[in-house]
This record gives sequence, structure tokens and C-alpha cells, in this order.
Amino acid sequence: VVEIPQPLQMNGDIRQGYIDGWDYFMAMFGFAVRDKYFNSYVIDTATVARRFKAEAYLEGLQRDALAEKKQPRKQLLQMEWGKPNEAIREIITTAGGIRKNFVLTHWLTEEYVKGFVNGQETTVPSGNYLLEGLSDTHNKVDVAVRFDKSMVDNKTMVRYKFMKCGYNTDLENPRLTFDNPTWDSVMKLIDDTQGGRLGFQYRG
Repeated sequence: VVEIPQPLQMNGDIRQGYIDGWDYFMAMFGFAVRDKYFNSYVIDTATVARRFKAEAYLEGLQRDALAEKKQPRKQLLQMEWGKPNEAIREIITTAGGIRKNFVLTHWLTEEYVKGFVNGQETTVPSGNYLLEGLSDTHNKVDVAVRFDKSMVDNKTMVRYKFMKCGYNTDLENPRLTFDNPTWDSVMKLIDDTQGGRLGFQYRG
């Protein structure tokens, strides 16, 4: 397990330490994908990794502005998120070329849509929740599952459903939910629908 702590910020809006932290993270990622003793690796969470890269990119822009004696900006412009997004895409692309298990976890964020409040156009929550991270993540992975936690008979129950399953798209039915997920149970469920011929690696 490698943890990348959030850098201590000593000067308000001026970012410090994110570039070094991102470089260290990428060095450890490179080590993991090359080492023959690791068959699986997880980025938990890719939401935080993307935010971290955004802060590192902003830190670089602020350094440039200060070097030119200009007022540094406090946040990225919307169009500048392309750099952090591309960094995450490169990680996924690299992982796709290596025959190892690669898992990305994400937080969810509430979707906002255009609406009207007191006759004024604004954005309002839609009630739907979206993956917070690279928007086309589902297009770049083999399997995507969404977990939901609820109380059933005073017990915590975790259920999941497939948002994408490239091995068997029939599993993407939104009405299909499954209980108590583990790595082995999810992989076995997919494998069983294909007659056990996929050859997934199991923990047990």
C-alpha cells in the first residue's frame, strides 16, 4: 500500500507540494505495473487522483505566473481540466496494455441541470448521481460496477449493479442487482455467464 498525503499548504491560495506528490505517485505506479510480483493494483480513489493532478497543474501555472511577476490564478479554467483528464487517460491506457488486474474506485457527485428558481434560470440538482472523475471512464474499462449501501432489517447491506460489462452486456440491465460484492464473487459471476472460460484471477 502506497499512500500519497495531501501536501501541507502554508500560503493560502498558492499551491505547494502537489507537483512533487504527483511525480512520486507516478513513480510508484510505474513500479507496480512493472514488478512481476504484483498481479493486481488499485487506485483508491481515482476521484482524488484526478483532483491531485489538477492541483499539480495549477501549481505549475502559479509558478510560471509568479516567475513573470503576474498575479497567479486561484483555480483552473474549465478548459484547463484537459491536462488532468489526459493524465488519467494515460494511466488507464498504460494499464490496458498490461495483463494485470487494474481497479479504479470513484466517488459519486450529484448531477446538476438547467432549471428555474423564482423565475430565474440556474442549475438545480437532478437527483441523479454521476461518477466524479474522467467522464469517459466507462468507455475505457472492461467492467464498471456501482455500489449502494442501505439498511435492511437493521443490518447494513451492500448491493451492486453493472454499469458496464464488456464480457456480457446482458448484465448491464439496471434492474439486476447483486448482494455482498467481493472481488471473487464479481469475477465469478461474470465468468459463470461465459461458461467459466474467461480465466479470471481469484484471491481465494
